[in-house]
Amino acid sequence: MLSDLAGGAASGSYSNEGDVLEPNPQVTFYGSKYARLARIKVKYDPNDLFIVPTGVRSEFWDAYGMCTV
Repeated sequence: MLSDLAGGAASGSYSNEGDVLEPNPQVTFYGSKYARLARIKVKYDPNDLFIVPTGVRSEFWDAYGMCTV
């Protein structure tokens, strides 16, 4: 319900404000821009050196940010 109030898939957030317990950060924090952001990240950070728990492509890392899953 809160996601709908914030604009649904079109809503966004700054990563330093994102709740690490959010079950779907790709949609909640980045919305329709996630796919483009992921392509940009792959181009400039192909080895995912820079990660944050709710950041772009974080779904490819374990819960501790230690290794890819």
